[in-house]
Amino acid sequence: MANVLLWAIVFRIPFILSPPVLSDDVWRYLWDGKVAVAGINPYSYAPDDPALFSLRDGLWDRVNHRSVPTIYPPFAQILFRLAASNGGLGAWKVLVLGFDLASIGALVTGLERRERAPAHVLLYAWNPLVLVEFAWSAHVDVAAVALATWAIVVAAKRREAASLVLVSIATGIKLFPALLLPALLRRATTRRSWAIPVAIAIIGSVPYVSSGMPAWFRGLRIYARDWEFNGLPYLLCRAVVHDPMWARLILFVTLTATTVVVTARRSKPADCAVGVLAACVAMSPTVHPWYVTWPLPAAVLSDRPPRVACLLATLVVLVAYVVLVVREATGIWRLPQAWLLLEWSVVIVAFMVEHFSHVRRSAARR
Repeated sequence: MANVLLWAIVFRIPFILSPPVLSDDVWRYLWDGKVAVAGINPYSYAPDDPALFSLRDGLWDRVNHRSVPTIYPPFAQILFRLAASNGGLGAWKVLVLGFDLASIGALVTGLERRERAPAHVLLYAWNPLVLVEFAWSAHVDVAAVALATWAIVVAAKRREAASLVLVSIATGIKLFPALLLPALLRRATTRRSWAIPVAIAIIGSVPYVSSGMPAWFRGLRIYARDWEFNGLPYLLCRAVVHDPMWARLILFVTLTATTVVVTARRSKPADCAVGVLAACVAMSPTVHPWYVTWPLPAAVLSDRPPRVACLLATLVVLVAYVVLVVREATGIWRLPQAWLLLEWSVVIVAFMVEHFSHVRRSAARR
């Protein structure tokens, strides 16, 4: 196992030392941090707002979607400020590496508890998507993934309060871990456990109240209303109802129902997590490659569907980067349908085979 972990670090070194190429999100993180270091609330202004003119520099030139206010939650903003005040990209990469290794540590601990082969950690530690999206592109999702993974592991040890704290902070970095809260609250032994996520949400929000509540959600509203990429279920739903907003609402209701059903039927935290987080990715109108990392640690720990589909998805989703080739050639951000169908077909077929195999095995044991 020591060699496995050593090679995991070795594989990450060239990516950590290289600036991001496939994504420019990291520059937005550092811009938000720079704004905060200047004593300005990052929720108050979009990057191209004249109020921030004095801060414009080479970093501003690299920021994406400059007309859109930040979409990142409060605990992510704390990490951005920490990096911006300690050297920028280099400091951010160190943070990313720390969270990435924390995920590996959580998986080693979780696999030991479930008495599964420690080598399963390779599915995360040596995963090409993880290397590209975390070590290289340095997406903030790495922090939410690490905390959510530890939440799953400590929940399996019946440490309900600790798991709720971890998943609540993770939700304050990226919103997807919020889907784990119903399962964790269901396992809680005290009725007041709901106060933990509420208290943490309030604590994280206090530094940013000066912008006013509506300002917090301006960027997020734009993202939820307008963003779409690589989401086949969304595209199919939109084609049927002929209305993007209705398609988004239908998928949201479907995700909510799926979360309720999976939470009710699966008792083990990892089994529940792989189901709800995979559904979250599948039901999203926007499926960037790094979103596929969300259910990956749970898939490593679980033996329930859609485990195999999630693992396979981390490989086939890399074809979505064909969009960069298309943009370079045509100036248009568009993923060709052939590549979209290839990517999703592989995952859907894998899920169906995995699901029906699980059903047959379950029936045989009865």
